[in-house]
Amino acid sequence: MKALKLSFLAVILSCSFYSCNGAKSENIIDDGKVPAPIEDKQIPIIYSSDLFHPPGDIDDHYDLVVLFMMQEFDIKALIFDISTASRQPNDIGLAALRQIASITNRPIPPYAVGLRQSLTSQDDRGEGQASQFQAGVELILTTLQESDEKVVLFLVGSCRDFAAAYNRDSTLLKEKVAAVYVNAGCGPDGEQNEWNVGLDRNAYLCLLKSDLPIYWCPCLTRGRLSSASKQEIESNSIYSYNTFFTIPNQAELVKTLPAKVQNLLIYAATSSSTDPIEYLVRTPGAFTTDIKGMWSIAPLVHAAGRKIYVKGNGNYFAYSPQEAQNLGIDNSKVDVFLFHTIRLSQTSPDGASHLPVLAGELDVAESSVQVFQYIYPDFNEAMVSVLANIMKTQTPSN
Repeated sequence: MKALKLSFLAVILSCSFYSCNGAKSENIIDDGKVPAPIEDKQIPIIYSSDLFHPPGDIDDHYDLVVLFMMQEFDIKALIFDISTASRQPNDIGLAALRQIASITNRPIPPYAVGLRQSLTSQDDRGEGQASQFQAGVELILTTLQESDEKVVLFLVGSCRDFAAAYNRDSTLLKEKVAAVYVNAGCGPDGEQNEWNVGLDRNAYLCLLKSDLPIYWCPCLTRGRLSSASKQEIESNSIYSYNTFFTIPNQAELVKTLPAKVQNLLIYAATSSSTDPIEYLVRTPGAFTTDIKGMWSIAPLVHAAGRKIYVKGNGNYFAYSPQEAQNLGIDNSKVDVFLFHTIRLSQTSPDGASHLPVLAGELDVAESSVQVFQYIYPDFNEAMVSVLANIMKTQTPSN
């Protein structure tokens, strides 16, 4: 997801790169307005990721596993975001997509490569870019046009393809989009000096200023790479307005996962070029003990309509409310994060030559934007446990 963030932690597609294979106030939102599944009813989602092989940052592979493991999601389309200038279209993480589809016994969703160049303005439609990079925006629009239900848009890279789709047909997106999860930025006040913003600043501002239902999930707050303290959380400090947590030791987490999931991660981490499906049946080898920053897991939990529950001492799970009730643990729910309504204003000049600066007014009566805040002092511990337990989900092919 974020090559820049790595620095602080120590099958080429044809056909135009397109495939169709198959505290609280009344203005603080605990659950959000994303329609929770009526248990057997799935949530349509279009997922955009700068997923590469070899990976720029393996957090994208963790995110992909979580997306596919959460059966609430009906994955309508996947957009390969190639906004990272140093990567090429043939670097997309198709191997990981094939692997996770095999592991979870899901079909490979329709996928496409997105726009290559940054938007030249906040209202740029991206139509002047080369034809081989138009399939991503076209797939977004076609998927929305054909959907009988509202669809969640979820991005873990740049905002480029969703913004271009909005600029081409804002009416369609207003009609068909249930929520847009923007995993980017530095929180509700100050310079937005963060990797995903830097990939396409105009696209970022386009989405935040749109009248779409935005769930803004800042990745970092003012560049600080540490969790907010209990005192900062209790005082509503700006430093808890982000989704960042760390896996302290990846090897310790990965060894608890099903063997095929371990091998998906090892395949990516070792930049393997062998057959990705055959690789899944190997006996898993060792994995790095490095710390790993993560950003998108809590937003995925929220988008799925799940809540977080604690069992025993420090073992956290994300379940739907009905599943928790069936398990008899619905009284063990913990409030780990919430969303605040926020009215944003841009205090910097327009233009792609500098980072945007935003000012935010929290808990306003009406706004199309809501911003993430974690409110649980043990947020890092809880999210590592939630991540591991989702990735352990047993599926027919495990």
